[in-house]
Amino acid sequence: MMASVVQKRFDAEALNWDSMPTTREVAQKTAKGIREHVALNKSTTCLDFGSGTGLVSEEIYQDVAKIVAVDNSTGMCEVFQHKVETKGIDNVNVRCLTLDREDQLGQTFDVVFMNLTLHHIEDPASIIRLLAHYVAKDGHLLIFDLVKTEISPLFHPRSKWDGVFFHGFTIDELKAWANATGSFSSVEVVQVYTVDKVDDEGCMRTHPVQVLKAKKM
Repeated sequence: MMASVVQKRFDAEALNWDSMPTTREVAQKTAKGIREHVALNKSTTCLDFGSGTGLVSEEIYQDVAKIVAVDNSTGMCEVFQHKVETKGIDNVNVRCLTLDREDQLGQTFDVVFMNLTLHHIEDPASIIRLLAHYVAKDGHLLIFDLVKTEISPLFHPRSKWDGVFFHGFTIDELKAWANATGSFSSVEVVQVYTVDKVDDEGCMRTHPVQVLKAKKM
């Protein structure tokens, strides 16, 4: 299968991803947001969808029973797998694949989370519907992504706009997609943190990040 623009971009950036400005900060803030919105413990199973080099999973793997990390970028998965092996992490399973079927992973999870991945997906409604099937009963789907604002297109350099299908999301969009699945007993969207990032013109911009939190029936 031919690699997409998104896959090619992240394959090319994988080796330097962890040292890029804001990537680790965003991951740490997302991990903090996960802890604030769900109770993690040694029996919790997680699906890290669009895991990249595993920066979020690295922050929480010691608090949970198991993490399955899924990404379709070979480069990102190779970097994450190397870290798992080097650090001797035994409760993280890195899977390099395109998740597009309800039976693909063979299990459900207490927590399914995404870290600034949804805006790289052309059909968010379909992926939210798919991920809903992977959330266990009474489990949670947590999607962290940009709030749509006048300046949110400046979060990504124009040179990287290929493969960015959305420059942030509105609360109504996220709620509508989650509610349309018919899978969740409660759906809420709240702002959780901000990210300061320099734009193409050298100006520092503050971008708000929100989380879609949906509890499975």
